[in-house]
Amino acid sequence: MSETLNDFRGWANLLLTFASEDFSPSLIDEAKEWSAKVKETVDQDSAMLKALMCGKYADYDPEDMRWVSRRIFSPARRASYHVARWWVCRDVLLEFSDMLVRDLESVANALGDLQRLDKISAKVEDIRMKRVDRDRATARVRGLAANIVETIEEYPLYLNRAHKALDPAYQYEEPKVWKADIYAFIWDQAAQELMLWGNFGRLCPVPLIRATAERRIWGFLSPKKGSRYEGQAVWFKRETKWYDIVEALGKALYVPPDVISGLYGWTSETIHYSYTRDVDEMWYALAVAERIGAMDLKTETQLIEATDKAIDDLLAKGKIELRPVRTGP
Repeated sequence: MSETLNDFRGWANLLLTFASEDFSPSLIDEAKEWSAKVKETVDQDSAMLKALMCGKYADYDPEDMRWVSRRIFSPARRASYHVARWWVCRDVLLEFSDMLVRDLESVANALGDLQRLDKISAKVEDIRMKRVDRDRATARVRGLAANIVETIEEYPLYLNRAHKALDPAYQYEEPKVWKADIYAFIWDQAAQELMLWGNFGRLCPVPLIRATAERRIWGFLSPKKGSRYEGQAVWFKRETKWYDIVEALGKALYVPPDVISGLYGWTSETIHYSYTRDVDEMWYALAVAERIGAMDLKTETQLIEATDKAIDDLLAKGKIELRPVRTGP
């Protein structure tokens, strides 16, 4: 990682606990300086990769969003994928550095508005709304800083991979990077955070609520210790659907299959037809989705038997296959 980006990450890390009381006009000037430095560093890396693309990779066009998007969403890991993947990281980092300047300016504007309202003895309601603006702008700075820190950590990984893909002679040590699957509680927290933010993005929690349910359903069939299938992993066929698993588990579920189906229909109405939802309804739906991970069984033995029976059923229907659990990198 370049010294500039490493230093920028350290500076952004200080903003993770940013509060409005910490604001100083000098922060805006510092953010502008960092934005210029980041652009200079990124431009140098871009020039280096573009030079490697000349000739053999002359048809690569990472500045075309269509070219990039067609490759980053492709399962193929060719040289073009690695170039596109780094270009995405590059563009996002540049956007973040500019956004940070704008968000700090928003904090400054909100604080200035509050000072003016205080001087003219404005209405309590007006002051309260401006405080909301201040708090929202402050929270954006913290959230943006967290995104900047993580994106900078990803940047050299994708830059080195792109460099290696374009120039096989390039040597670098691949870091041991592994990001875990998304667990259900992450969807839970995301939905809760959106709803607690107020009415902005009101419908956004709904697909997250469904994702909570789906993640729990797909995680049901991991063979437990003591299972006949212990030491094996369940692999789902492409055509397998969530309701195949629900049907196989049946009465063992704490949340009945018809309720799960109802939840899916409820989310589909919002996602596909933009039907609005009441706040209490969304919170209750999240509570139901969280409980989909529970089994209506009393003992560990019953849980193992129910899981094994479901695996038997899905194997017989050709919905899954079993493979040995991977134990190495």
